[in-house]
Amino acid sequence: MLLLAVVLCGCVSVACAADSDDDAIVVRDIPRHYVQFSVGDPLMNGWFGGYFGFCDMGDPFGDPGSWFTPDVYTRTAAILPSFAVNYRYAIKYWLHLGVEVYYGGKYSRQHDRVTDEFVGTTDITQLSILPSIRFQYLDRPVVGLYSGVSVGVLFAIESDYLDPKPRFDAVLPAFQLTALGVRVGNRVYGTAEIGVGHKGFFNIGVGARF
Repeated sequence: MLLLAVVLCGCVSVACAADSDDDAIVVRDIPRHYVQFSVGDPLMNGWFGGYFGFCDMGDPFGDPGSWFTPDVYTRTAAILPSFAVNYRYAIKYWLHLGVEVYYGGKYSRQHDRVTDEFVGTTDITQLSILPSIRFQYLDRPVVGLYSGVSVGVLFAIESDYLDPKPRFDAVLPAFQLTALGVRVGNRVYGTAEIGVGHKGFFNIGVGARF
């Protein structure tokens, strides 16, 4: 009986040690903090901001208050990609919560249609703030796969040749759905994502985790 008790105690000790080792594996020292910068296409921002004329139907009769203003056209325009900076905290290795800030815009030079003289600029700046959640499918030291969703608000700031002082033009909902993202690298890494939203349909980025 004494021998049996010793054997049982030994088995329990080994099992507890193994369980402790398993727990150590489960709660391994994973990176908790993620900081990332990315660049995406401007198509969604352009649609919301009317860059491409999708949202601007115009007024065929014009505004009576603007009948005597110059008839202008856009000679050059710079449509910026969507720049994004985000911070995430890994609650679990597969679950990240964070916040993203996006910046984009269209900056154009207006010229008089008759005299071709430079009249001024028309600028549209978009700033978006979006809380985000990310789900990690695969989290290995040098590669990761994930999806995510971000929902927040977009602030449109506009100025034009008639009123060059920047002003808030609109407050709109903003979102980003990331269908698939790939991380390559460990502490310093690169990313590529496909999805839909203000971050773009396709974007690439660099980041660090610690």
